[in-house]
Amino acid sequence: MRNSLPEPQYTLITPLLDDNGKEIKDEEGKTLKTYSPSLTWDEGISSKGRD
Repeated sequence: MRNSLPEPQYTLITPLLDDNGKEIKDEEGKTLKTYSPSLTWDEGISSKGRD
């Protein structure tokens, strides 16, 4: 039996930024995202929408 961490109730996906504040992209040119359980969905909704 494995111990697994409980999933956060809210998961916000935000772009990863480098030290210069620019979005970090992978080899395919997609913006890398980070999961932040500390914010709610409402705070994470942007005008750009989701890709």
